[in-house]
Amino acid sequence: MNRKDLIRHLEKNGCELLREGGKHSVFVNRSKKKISTVPRHSEINDFLAKKICLAHGAQYVNMRSCSRDSLTRTLGIANSASLPAISASVSPRAFADMPDM
Repeated sequence: MNRKDLIRHLEKNGCELLREGGKHSVFVNRSKKKISTVPRHSEINDFLAKKICLAHGAQYVNMRSCSRDSLTRTLGIANSASLPAISASVSPRAFADMPDM
């Protein structure tokens, strides 16, 4: 999952940036009294993204199984042009054997 998309999703679900650490950003959900760190990598492993979302009480969005339109609605993006292009060379069947998170 893209780091920017994860942060946008967390902020939409009531989380806010508490502070910037050396290698991580610290987010807090004050209403649920939850705190978590998000690493500063351009891509974040789906397993870790799910763990961060669940720790904050936010619903996890599996980016690989969503259509472009549902991603724009879920992440609150105004238009789908800001999403990266989906490669035509990757078949949806390539992800069929991956377990759901």
